[in-house]
Amino acid sequence: YYASGVTCPACPTSYPYSDAGTTSDSYCYASKTSTGSQLACSTPSGCASATCGTCTPGTCDWRDYKSATDTSCTPTNCTKPVASVTANANRYVSGTTCPACPTAYPSSDGGNIGEGSCYVTKTSTGSQLACSTPSGCASSTCGTCTPGTCDWRDYKSATDTSCTPTNCTKPVASVTANANRYVSGTTCPACPTAYPSSDGGNIGEGSCYVTKTSTGSQLACSTPSGCASATCGTCTPGTCDWRDYKSATDTSCTPTNCTKPVASVTANANRYVSGTTCPACPTAYPSSDGGNIGEGSCYVTKTSTGSQLACSKPANSATYACGTCTPGTCDWRDYKSATDTSCTPDDCTKPVSSVSCNTGYYKDGVVCPACTNKPDNSYYTGTASSNTCPWECDDGYSVTDAGTCESFCTSGITHIHLSTGLKIPLYRSARTSPAINVLWNDTICYGSLAVGAGSGLNVKYNGTVYHAVE
Repeated sequence: YYASGVTCPACPTSYPYSDAGTTSDSYCYASKTSTGSQLACSTPSGCASATCGTCTPGTCDWRDYKSATDTSCTPTNCTKPVASVTANANRYVSGTTCPACPTAYPSSDGGNIGEGSCYVTKTSTGSQLACSTPSGCASSTCGTCTPGTCDWRDYKSATDTSCTPTNCTKPVASVTANANRYVSGTTCPACPTAYPSSDGGNIGEGSCYVTKTSTGSQLACSTPSGCASATCGTCTPGTCDWRDYKSATDTSCTPTNCTKPVASVTANANRYVSGTTCPACPTAYPSSDGGNIGEGSCYVTKTSTGSQLACSKPANSATYACGTCTPGTCDWRDYKSATDTSCTPDDCTKPVSSVSCNTGYYKDGVVCPACTNKPDNSYYTGTASSNTCPWECDDGYSVTDAGTCESFCTSGITHIHLSTGLKIPLYRSARTSPAINVLWNDTICYGSLAVGAGSGLNVKYNGTVYHAVE
């Protein structure tokens, strides 16, 4: 309703409300509500993306008056909570955070993954498959080939070894021929019709014969100095033919032997393979595990030591000192070809060795508990080695014989002294009701009373006996 002369009509339908005492229909209003916004959440550190949940923004009312609109109402916004996240590479999802993958499994593809999907990449290499002896040949030696490699992942949760590297077949390096055949490169053709026979082995077509041929022996090779083992190649022993060879006729048959050449070697420890010799590792890299290794696999062993980390200042301490601790150590190898620093020594945190405490705290070993011995209306002035920190009364308070801090009367009188030697303290304000009132130098001082008769000063008030409190 609103006042119109000496009547109070109802506010109009479109502005149906008014406050009591409204003097015009201009102050009739329609109440409205404003609602704040839901603000997007932020992507947590280390995360690639985040989805937001919902929140409830604040609301407030404002009035649309017939005469004017008052929109001073400002509703509050709210920030949506993080509902879910996806991780960056090398991180994983833990609730709505994205911690870094652990040191032992430092990599990840990111996305919606758990810690178990963090991995370390490893490499598998295929095998060199033996070559096949060509048709018509008695034996063959193989060269080398380069097998394929592929990467696989060792996840924290499981190992994925689905990587299958490709093998390769070694090429034929050399052959020996069967009887009645000869060596041509890495093949063994049949001897020609006119000279149909041969003793086989490492022979050419000229060694095919009609009559017989005598051939010397292949003598075993020796393991070179410094090598752990050696394999021998082949050599061609001398032959003599008292038959009719395709190449010539020789009746002075005295065949010669041959010593096989060293084909390959493996090295002793602290040596390496160089062709078919095994030199000592160089002075700067004196060690090796031996085997089929090159000079680049010679190494010097080194040691890494962790750090002594500073201790933390104990709570409520003024000064402190740290002791010492023993950090961990581990060995790594500095190869001539590359350095393997996979060794990670452990750090250690130094223990607190001594401490001094702040005022109001006492020393208990290397910690500083709070003192609790001061009375009310006082403050600590120092520290101690036990719960006996020194203290003084606050300004306006004095120490009583009972070791408390009280506000004594300051008008020139602080106690009533009885002939018995008892002293009744007088305070600035009454501490009991009733109390003894003493007027001194225009100031009233108060002595405390307790119910019942005592050995000192006794008073009777309203039929009850009280005694003065010392």
